[in-house]
Amino acid sequence: MKILLTNDDGLDSPALHPSLSMLAKVGTVSAVVPRYQQSWTSKANTRRSEGIAKEIHEIGDFEVTTLEALPADCSNYGIFRDRPDILVSGANVGHNLGLSALFSSGTIGAAFEGLFVGIPSIALSIPYNRGSPLESSDFVKSLQGFDRFVSVFGEDRPQQVGMAIVNLPYGRVGQSLLATELATYHYGALFDDTTDVVAPKHYYDLSYPAYGDTEPGSDAHARSQNMGSVVLLDWNAQLVDVRITEKWIIDNHLSVLR
Repeated sequence: MKILLTNDDGLDSPALHPSLSMLAKVGTVSAVVPRYQQSWTSKANTRRSEGIAKEIHEIGDFEVTTLEALPADCSNYGIFRDRPDILVSGANVGHNLGLSALFSSGTIGAAFEGLFVGIPSIALSIPYNRGSPLESSDFVKSLQGFDRFVSVFGEDRPQQVGMAIVNLPYGRVGQSLLATELATYHYGALFDDTTDVVAPKHYYDLSYPAYGDTEPGSDAHARSQNMGSVVLLDWNAQLVDVRITEKWIIDNHLSVLR
């Protein structure tokens, strides 16, 4: 299986090498990622530019191509350079939960680029607690067993399904996966208005729901219970009935990743 890996956190992401190593268990991996952090860019593409800088880097045993561009640009470049069997965007450092993330996340936007050209795609995120030290070894723990999810999604997903949005807790082994809906909360105001400038708020200061204050059955609620969540989309980018997602998870023994 040929796998294209991208992300929106860029070359310096602590989750990049763990993601490469996990995917290499089930296929041949090529990687194209932004040179620098590109979160919150959705599925924007670069059009008005005279040229995008490209570099080749060695990350452990893996060769990684970087573009000074957006996540969806990296997906597009990688797809048409050597079309993969499956695209994985992530693992993202931080969560991508709810309907608002569907339309704002660079991780999800990069996966949409694959979906729209008929490639099964996964947007993978790893929520962590604010202020937690981020260690590559903890991303390895989070990703343990996810190679099997990738393999099953690539080869034995429901026919109408083209994309998965997955959130896995940080630093936990033996992840429990729940089929969920997308939460409907909004992140609130993104900016602070000062006397002469409008200042973007830090990620930590946005209005995400507190633990216990989430919609039961939603991805945000699963996060509050330290459980993983799976939301499936069809080839028209419409949400798949959660009962179909749940049956697929159970039938393929994906309820717990080991």
